[in-house]
Amino acid sequence: MIGLQRRRQDEHVESFRGDRVEPLNELARKLARFIKDAGAELAKADPVMPKGIYNREADNWRPLLSVSDCAGGIWPQVAREVAVRMNAADDREDRLETLLSDIRDAFDASNAEALPSNELVATLKDREDRLYDEQKLTTHKLAARLKKLKVKPNPVWLNGRTTRAYERSKFNDSFIRYLKPQNPQ
Repeated sequence: MIGLQRRRQDEHVESFRGDRVEPLNELARKLARFIKDAGAELAKADPVMPKGIYNREADNWRPLLSVSDCAGGIWPQVAREVAVRMNAADDREDRLETLLSDIRDAFDASNAEALPSNELVATLKDREDRLYDEQKLTTHKLAARLKKLKVKPNPVWLNGRTTRAYERSKFNDSFIRYLKPQNPQ
């Protein structure tokens, strides 16, 4: 498994170099042969899309599902299972961005560097423009959603006692990776 995360704007990532692709030449030859053999079939292919995949997602998956259908065997089923899982992952990613934006808003509104878990959940559930209350958001569910980001509540001294709280500083990397700057210049 390869864990991926968004690149920060200030991170450098080595660019793909077209002049250093020698290891890919054999794969390119095999693909050229496949297209020569199956090109006519692929040109007229109109694969059945899995439930929930339509519009742009369907446009993106159409060539890949066409190839899997042409390959036969287990590939049509495997490709469709992957398409469904990836489509669900995209939806989760959108919800994650919304959650992060709402958490940033909660920190901004409170002007606090740490928010107790239960207070953050209550603030999120109070938003009438979101479904956190209908989703029965709890401190445990919030922790589970933020686990991917490696953000968790820590014991913090607040109001004369130790309580589990989220610290704004622990979100900074995620805010940069997933959210647009609040004051773009």
